[in-house]
Amino acid sequence: VRRVTRSRFVPARRNILSAAAALAGLGGLNRFCFAADAVKFVLAGPVFEHLERRVFLYFWETTDPHTGLAPDRWPLKTKVSVAACGFALAAYCIGFARGWVTRELAAQRTRTTLKWFKNAPQGAGPRGNAGYKGFFYHWLEADTGLRSELSELSTADTALFLLGALYARECFDGPSA
Repeated sequence: VRRVTRSRFVPARRNILSAAAALAGLGGLNRFCFAADAVKFVLAGPVFEHLERRVFLYFWETTDPHTGLAPDRWPLKTKVSVAACGFALAAYCIGFARGWVTRELAAQRTRTTLKWFKNAPQGAGPRGNAGYKGFFYHWLEADTGLRSELSELSTADTALFLLGALYARECFDGPSA
C-alpha cells in the first residue's frame, strides 16, 4: 500500500492550527500579550510574517461572518471545529495588531463568535445541541452549528476555544470592546 503524502507547499490543517497556536503562544500579539516582555520573538523575519498573515487570512476568509463558525477543512465546509473557532478568535486579535483589519471589524467578528457560542443550544439529547453543560461537541455542522452525527463532547476543543476567548478578552477590553 502506497501512502499518499501532501505536497510540502500545501499546508495541512494540522500545520495551520499549529501555526496559529504558535502565534498566540509565542507573542504573536506582542502589543497585548502579557507574556511579550518575557518571550521575545523567537520566530521573526519575512517568512514568519508571511506565515502569520496567511494564518490570519485563512481564518478571516473562511469563517462565517454571521456566526463566527470556522470550518475544519477548506474548501469543503462540511464540519466546524470548535477548536478552530478559538484559533480564529486569536487570529482576529493578531490581524488587528498587525494592521490587516480595523479594531472595529476584528471586535465585531469576535463579538459575533462569542454571542453565537453563548446562545448555542445546550442539552443532553443526541440532536439539536451544540454542547452540554458548558462543553462543546468536537464537530458541529457548518450550516446549523449543531452537533454533527455522533460527535463527542470535547474537553480539548472546548479548552482551545476558551483560550481564544481569553486571548480576545485581553485584546478587546474596556468600554469599546
